[in-house]
Amino acid sequence: MVLRTTGVVAVLTHAVIPGLTWPVAFALGAIVSPPDAVAATSIIARLPVPRRISVILEGESLVNDATALTAY
Repeated sequence: MVLRTTGVVAVLTHAVIPGLTWPVAFALGAIVSPPDAVAATSIIARLPVPRRISVILEGESLVNDATALTAY
């Protein structure tokens, strides 16, 4: 989903902002595409979620960040 979001942001910003090159549009997409891990962790801390689910979601956040950094 991170890569798809990167592509969608790139296409939209390239279409909306005149003179924006494709590499810059994809860089912008890679920067804004990963979800915020801190927000997810703070919401989970307030809910009665099993620790195993919390660990899985934190690991997924790391994979999302790594994917966005690789795309960047």
